[in-house]
Amino acid sequence: MGRMLRRAAGTALVAALATGVAGCAAGGDPAIPDDGSRTSARPSASGSPTSAPSAPPGTVLVRAERSGLRFAVPEAWEVADVATVLEAGVDEDLAAMAERMNVPASQLRAAARTIDVSAFGPSVDGFAPNVNVQGLPVEEVPSAAQLRLVTSMIGGTVESVDDVPTPVGPGRVSRYRAEIGGRSVVGRQLGIEGPSGVVLVTVTATTAAGADDVLALLQRTLTTT
Repeated sequence: MGRMLRRAAGTALVAALATGVAGCAAGGDPAIPDDGSRTSARPSASGSPTSAPSAPPGTVLVRAERSGLRFAVPEAWEVADVATVLEAGVDEDLAAMAERMNVPASQLRAAARTIDVSAFGPSVDGFAPNVNVQGLPVEEVPSAAQLRLVTSMIGGTVESVDDVPTPVGPGRVSRYRAEIGGRSVVGRQLGIEGPSGVVLVTVTATTAAGADDVLALLQRTLTTT
């Protein structure tokens, strides 16, 4: 029985990590067009940015309520609350969000169980840089070997894995590149132990400098809610 439980946990971890690596290669405007009959994927009460006094100039704070974390993103960024769209039960909204995130709607529906909140920057050349926050069904931050394995499974290449300090405790950063949806993307995954369990924060951009800038901002401003 113990072996079966470990295998199930490992499968869940692989699925969650793969979603983080591949599930946020968003193209175009991440907001769903509002024709008057749909629920918008704009910021909601559970995942809304706020211009709290502690936010550095030019940024806003995003609250990842289920993860118990808060961090800053550039002030022009928008929040997409996957769980809220899913709970609204409008299939067209879910399909539109899945298309923007470059994943099948079925995968996004499954990922919504672990995704806390996603934030998207303005689209440049058809791609929106983004941050994705999700809880992981594990008790410890994934190891370097696990991060490398899952990234290779989706055709990506991990360039480095480093243990780093964060304002909420030790973290582990994986830096990788991948071809997703016919586009070359640069990713940064930060694994940390948050107040509600292990959390994976994924930054996706088209350049290493862009991904590193967002990761650095996130690491500087990360705190508990």
